[in-house]
Amino acid sequence: MNVPSLEVGLSDPFIDSELDDGLRIIYPVKNIARAVESIDPDIVVFHTIHQGLVNDLARIKGNYPVLARVGINTTELLLMEAYQITVPPIVAFLRAVDHLICASKNTVNQMKGFGVPEDRLTYIPTVVDPTKFEKSTCSDPTILIMGRISTVKNHLTLIQAYKLVKDVIPDAELAIAGQGGTLKQVLDAVMKEMALTDYKFVGYIKDLNHLFGEVAVLVLPSISENLPQSVVEAYAAGIPCVIADCGWGDSFEACLKAHHDDPRAIADHIIRLITDRDFWLEIRNAQLKELEQKFDLQKALDEYERLFIKYSEMETYFASQEDDVKKRLEELGIKVA
Repeated sequence: MNVPSLEVGLSDPFIDSELDDGLRIIYPVKNIARAVESIDPDIVVFHTIHQGLVNDLARIKGNYPVLARVGINTTELLLMEAYQITVPPIVAFLRAVDHLICASKNTVNQMKGFGVPEDRLTYIPTVVDPTKFEKSTCSDPTILIMGRISTVKNHLTLIQAYKLVKDVIPDAELAIAGQGGTLKQVLDAVMKEMALTDYKFVGYIKDLNHLFGEVAVLVLPSISENLPQSVVEAYAAGIPCVIADCGWGDSFEACLKAHHDDPRAIADHIIRLITDRDFWLEIRNAQLKELEQKFDLQKALDEYERLFIKYSEMETYFASQEDDVKKRLEELGIKVA
């Protein structure tokens, strides 16, 4: 289901469409709860959190078990405009759903901090289908950072590291993939001030094999992340990664790490990977092994299936709701037969 709902002049509760791969996409019209009730599913699983969901959650939960996959970065939430207004309803939504599927162990800890009980949290890591990726053997000295162009991604530190790399490898190039607004202009101005010329903003690239085929190293010096898909994708493509040695980086072991505020250390890792082919292959192979062991697609699908089957047993679900009501009444001193 695509949210937010469409504000169009139609009386139907939703617009239905189907993609080439058979995936069915539902576009709610004005009211998400009404669209859900018209479809009448076994369970409802949300992948996107939106104000419309917050408003309609109580009504939806009255008829269906509600699960949500969450991979939000609380640091980025605090950087949003008017976060005082935006964050509280999001937190309320996360605490109210029946179960949360967390994209990283860091997310699990964040949800616990929001007051979500541990028995309503399941960690299923971000995964990709490795068969969709061509294994790169690129030897071009191209460095890639991929993701939203935001302060949290720490592009400025990478630019400082890139300057140090250029002093040793003059042919090195920097590709910045992702969309951004005014910060893109700031980064452009900084690089021009530093007399850097071999860089390019490539925007959003759908064909990752085309992008990765020209990349030697992926760098992500983010101040805060959960489990970034860009790193998992680079793993699948056989591209060595250099990431920030922050708490979020604990999800990965095979790649290289440096403090997010240490451009010298980041540059040293990049230089060694580009100039030492044997070392490049060593890190690449270690990442591919870690991908198979920790980010297995089939294991993730099996875990999703287990959860969905559990919550599709409506009788059990509503019996648990009844038990919760009885428990709450007893806590208030009301005797329940």
